Amino acid sequence: MKQGQKEIFNEKDTAGCTTFPSFLKKTGAILLLILLLSGPGTAAAVEIGPDFQSLYIESQLEILQDPGGMLTYQDVSAPPFSQEFEAIQELIRDWGMVPSTFWYRFQIETSGSAAKPTRLILVMPSSFFQELDLFAPVKGTADAHTSGPEAVVKHYSEDDGLRSRFPAFVLPANLNYSEPIYLRVQSRVLTNSLWLKSQTAMDRFQRFEYLFFGLIHGVLTAMLLYNLVLAIFLRDKTYYIYCLYIACINGYVAILGDWPVGLGLSRQLLIDWVLVFFAATYFFGIVFTRMFLNTAGRLRCFDRLLLLFMGLAVLCPVMALIGLFSIGDLIASILGLVSPVVIMAAAAIRWRQGYQTARYYLAAWAFLYCTAIIFSASSLGLIKYNWLISSGSLGLGAALESILLSLALADRIRDLQEERQRLQKQEQRLRELSITDELTGLFNKRWFTSKFASEMDHARRMNRPLSLIVLDVDDFKSFNDRYGHHRETGCFLNWAKSSAGPFEAQTSPVGTAERSSASFYRG
Repeated sequence: MKQGQKEIFNEKDTAGCTTFPSFLKKTGAILLLILLLSGPGTAAAVEIGPDFQSLYIESQLEILQDPGGMLTYQDVSAPPFSQEFEAIQELIRDWGMVPSTFWYRFQIETSGSAAKPTRLILVMPSSFFQELDLFAPVKGTADAHTSGPEAVVKHYSEDDGLRSRFPAFVLPANLNYSEPIYLRVQSRVLTNSLWLKSQTAMDRFQRFEYLFFGLIHGVLTAMLLYNLVLAIFLRDKTYYIYCLYIACINGYVAILGDWPVGLGLSRQLLIDWVLVFFAATYFFGIVFTRMFLNTAGRLRCFDRLLLLFMGLAVLCPVMALIGLFSIGDLIASILGLVSPVVIMAAAAIRWRQGYQTARYYLAAWAFLYCTAIIFSASSLGLIKYNWLISSGSLGLGAALESILLSLALADRIRDLQEERQRLQKQEQRLRELSITDELTGLFNKRWFTSKFASEMDHARRMNRPLSLIVLDVDDFKSFNDRYGHHRETGCFLNWAKSSAGPFEAQTSPVGTAERSSASFYRG
């Protein structure tokens, strides 16, 4: 039986094809050989041509984590570390907040024998790093298996001449396309994305960014100045708090977008101050929310939550100052995800309570939340990172929110003015009722008592006479007893109408108004 089985394994069919078991043996051997030779998964090379413009590099990247930050270029470009790089799959999440050192590796290939691009620029769309070094291989004589290929080492500096808000490197003209490019990143928050651009594409992208963020910061600045003028004239504390909030969020968006670097500020200073601006923005935003929605008087439970959020926001820069930046950033990201939901719920409840202005506030925070949740999820590594998700989306949401909040404040002022006018009319009506006789409509004794002294003083100052005429109706009780209260009321009304006429203001020959009035008092 075993002999027959052996014969079957060695048997060939009439067509000259290998039998199925033998085919499995050879196929398995080939697959095993491929696995042994390949090691960890490798990413595809970045293919470019002479007309190359721009490419978003992510699936072509390979990554190696260096927790101690002790590896050198010679270490990672040669075995065994060169075999430990892992390909970044298309659906892998970003690392998020991982304070460590990472090595990126990718390779550029030119299509066919076409001419190579003259100037390539590598861009990292991330701001929060401590060190960023590029190791670009050039054509040399170094042994790749001992000390690694010869490379041009570039340490990132703000004075790179590219005027890019993001860190960028110009790849050397004599780049060795047969060897991979390495990028060493030491960062608190790492994202797996790079750009490879031509000079033309880089210039075009920067022009778009200048226009896009110019509009965003222009809107925020315009809303700040407009509401600051209103705050000065109206002397409303809510407007002052709102102006502080807009100023802080304007600075926060600018820091996230690396724009202070373009003004000559240090990138390290930018990293150190990002949580400070976040805390200030968040703090004044919560204060404005509490004042605008009156949560202390209307929504006590929500108000306690908002106070808790304010305390956590203040804690963020404190964590950064004591060296726990990752914890502070984690708190900031969680606040960015949770607090807008609480604020929108409070605004919705206030709207249902009849506070119509809350509808604008709800819409404003809905716009900001849609962008803040994306940004916070990106910081936590839950979604992929790119420039639009970072400062772009948050800046756009902040600009739209500032416009809607200005409308909410305007609607609030309109409601307050209407309420003030209603109260003034009510006060005027009550005042008129307090100084007029209910039956006749003439001024009563209270008005006469308060007015007589001032009229005497006025007559003395003007050196003019003051006349006082007293009309007394005698025996009116007998009239009341004979004809009843109904006829008494009619008699009073007719008497008041006939006696008030002569006391109406008339114009004197010299053009001044005579001061005269009638007062009625029933003794």
